[in-house]
Amino acid sequence: MAPSSSQPPCGSNLDGYINGNTPCPSPIIKNSTDGTETNNPAFNIWIRQDKYLYIALLGACDEEARAVMSTAPTARDAWLILERAFATRSRSRVMSLKERLNSIRKEGSTDVAAYMQNIRAVSDELSLIGHPVDDIDLVIHALNGLDPSFREFTASIRTRDNPISFDDLYVKLMDYEIYLKRDELMNPHTPITANYANRGRSNHHNRGRQQPRHNQHGRRPNVTCQLCSIKEHTAQNCRKFTCTKRHSSQPAAYAAQNTIPPPEWLFDSGASHHITNDLNNLSLYGDYNGNDHLHVANGMTLPITHVGSTKFNTSKPNHNFALNNVLYAPGVTQNLVSVSQLCNTNNVSIKFFPSFFKAMTGEFMALMRNGTWTLVPPSPHYNVIGNKWIFRLKRNPDGSISRYKARLVAKGFHQRPGWSLTQMDVNNAFLHGTISEDVYMTQPAGFIHSSFPNYVCKLKKTLYGLKQAPHQFKQALAEQFSLKDLGQPSHFLGVEIIPTKTGLFLTQHHYIRDILFRANMSDCKPVSTPMATSFCSQPKPDSTSCDSKEFRSILGALHYLSITHPNIAFPVNKLAQRMQAPTVTDMQALKRVLRYLKSTISNGLHLTKSSNTSLTSFCDADWAGDISDRKSTELHIPLTAPTIFSDNIGATYLCANPFFHSRMKHVAIDYHFVRDLVAAKKLHVSHVPTSHQLAYLLTKPLSSTRHHFLKDKIEVIEDTSILRGHVGVLTS
Repeated sequence: MAPSSSQPPCGSNLDGYINGNTPCPSPIIKNSTDGTETNNPAFNIWIRQDKYLYIALLGACDEEARAVMSTAPTARDAWLILERAFATRSRSRVMSLKERLNSIRKEGSTDVAAYMQNIRAVSDELSLIGHPVDDIDLVIHALNGLDPSFREFTASIRTRDNPISFDDLYVKLMDYEIYLKRDELMNPHTPITANYANRGRSNHHNRGRQQPRHNQHGRRPNVTCQLCSIKEHTAQNCRKFTCTKRHSSQPAAYAAQNTIPPPEWLFDSGASHHITNDLNNLSLYGDYNGNDHLHVANGMTLPITHVGSTKFNTSKPNHNFALNNVLYAPGVTQNLVSVSQLCNTNNVSIKFFPSFFKAMTGEFMALMRNGTWTLVPPSPHYNVIGNKWIFRLKRNPDGSISRYKARLVAKGFHQRPGWSLTQMDVNNAFLHGTISEDVYMTQPAGFIHSSFPNYVCKLKKTLYGLKQAPHQFKQALAEQFSLKDLGQPSHFLGVEIIPTKTGLFLTQHHYIRDILFRANMSDCKPVSTPMATSFCSQPKPDSTSCDSKEFRSILGALHYLSITHPNIAFPVNKLAQRMQAPTVTDMQALKRVLRYLKSTISNGLHLTKSSNTSLTSFCDADWAGDISDRKSTELHIPLTAPTIFSDNIGATYLCANPFFHSRMKHVAIDYHFVRDLVAAKKLHVSHVPTSHQLAYLLTKPLSSTRHHFLKDKIEVIEDTSILRGHVGVLTS
């Protein structure tokens, strides 16, 4: 049943079903005399009228409203759902509808009727919640959302003296749309996308214009050029096309010319996509409709305007690789080939350095000698895991390359979800133990068997990365095993270790050079102190901010450098308090530390051995636990009385003074504690001059003279004398 357009529900006295004035009667009528129950005919009539009204509401609403009210049991429930969904008078609802009205655009194949109906629908919703849109505003919204093909129409409407209503605009837009479609049918425009263009125009060498060719029957071809609209020739032979290709600076999607030199491409293992800066490098391309931008290493973002494809030619004939989804970014300085994209698309592998290929060959031959796997035919029942090559550079203490390492690692995380890929740095595969499970792996990249390219490797021994590897590794260590003697330590985690007659000399000069190179300060002017004495500990409120990423990167590297250079611990820790919002002043102070390291790059920490092995301190677990006399519960262990140095002579005298001053009540606990220890000769308090206080090097900026004096006191010295003595020890 469907409602009649000439008889609306309210005209049939059905409005009570909507507003609740006509509730649903009881389905059963009970006789008051004899108590019998009968069906209520009014209930069936009410249900029928309610269904009639419910269907009328569904037919009068659009798809969005029907989806909202489809679960309502009655017409009144459906009406209440519609009221809550579309008639809410909240501020967020009003803002959402106005933003939706501003965002309506006529795009693509959307016709004028659908476009204007969308605007009218949103306008009706605003009117329903008490925020009607003026007719002039609706006209402005409709004109602003039109595509460029309606530019002339929009200009004529805006220059009218008399305002136009929304309904009149709707009619005129429909007429103009019909005019545009009729004009498009009469004057078709077919864009040229991928036509091959020869460099030579003809085989004639005379200076006159080439005469048109005729077919075998002496008649001219019945074709029309797509560029100049002149018959008897095609766009490929058109003079306008040739001139455009030679002189126009506008990019076009034509195939590459034979005489154009091949472009230079750089292989980039860190690039996620192929990137070019010249549209001529692409054989086919089109506009890029995405919202992504290209992120480069210096932190900048470059726009992407086109995307296309091309072929990468090699020195061997018939060995070309496809480059798909090549992004065109005008601001890029080089043409980049994404190694991962190239390998995945063309099923190839790339070897960058011959030294690493030699290391790969050595690793592969070692695996073959140890019988790590055997080749077997593949089966759909096998869980074949992948593998990858891990490359590492081993360096000497001076930073030079010692050797190239290549390790074949199985992707063991495929065996159990959630496991990450791990690797171990050993000489080669001698630690691989025999496994009892059946484990299958793909053939390693670059070493696929030519006769059995589709076979898989059945592992007989473990590889790094397998979940069986740790157990087999420990089992192999428990058996007879030949270790490699590396001798005395010389370089560990960036710290160079030099043995001396009295101890060890630790230096990080190569690490300092790396920090200076990263900060572009390899040729900076050195200074004598790491921090100026006038450095302000509080940042100024109007200070200009600097690059926080660079600031944190350099400061984090200096924290590790303080292992062998404790003299820079104070400025590094002080500047670390500014990591959240560093300023230009903080960056200048950080660069001063780098300039200081430039002057002390040969310094290191000299660790000397001590002959004293007696216990000098212990932990008091119940300090001042007795409330009556503030005594502590101590362990009765005989100790050598330590000496505390203080540059405050008043505090030194106070610790040994047997008289109690009335103004020292607030430090009664500390006073009695230290005084009792001094009286019991468990502690010595000695005065040290301010000029010899070593703690000042770690707590405040000092002048150049005092800084170098205290630096030498903590055994941060130059390596000149240390290295000379070390050479003497080695030669002797």
